[in-house]
Amino acid sequence: SIMISGPFMPKKKRESIKKQAKRHGIKTLPFHPRMEELIQAADMVISMGGYNTVCELLTQQTPALLIPRETPRKEQLIRAKCLKSRKLVDYIAWNEVTPQLLKEKIFSVLNNNKEYLDSMSTFTLTGLTTMYQRLEEFKKETFPNSTDTTESEQMNELVQ
Repeated sequence: SIMISGPFMPKKKRESIKKQAKRHGIKTLPFHPRMEELIQAADMVISMGGYNTVCELLTQQTPALLIPRETPRKEQLIRAKCLKSRKLVDYIAWNEVTPQLLKEKIFSVLNNNKEYLDSMSTFTLTGLTTMYQRLEEFKKETFPNSTDTTESEQMNELVQ
């Protein structure tokens, strides 16, 4: 097992977790430059459910258990609930985490990974298509009858 604490965790807390994790054979790192490779190789990922991590999980089709933070914003919680409703991940609310529930959820995700993999295989990530469409709309609004092809050409380069 590998635990990525993230680069913003205070050093003392990171060192404490590293010491505890080592007793259980868990490697800890504050950061890994190729997270997508770790996610792809994993049987399962436990994450807070940030946007980029969730995109990687869905792209790599790796089963996951999310434990979203709920402050200062609820965006991770909203994302976790939405993804769970589509059977793409499971989640535990931050204030409901207990060692027993965590164990149960981990085994549940691992034992039912086919359900998650099936759901992920039919889920379409549309971010790039949506961004392209919005850039096209922006281009039309910004340069409706422009004779200055330089700006229009620059925008075309962005959307292609």
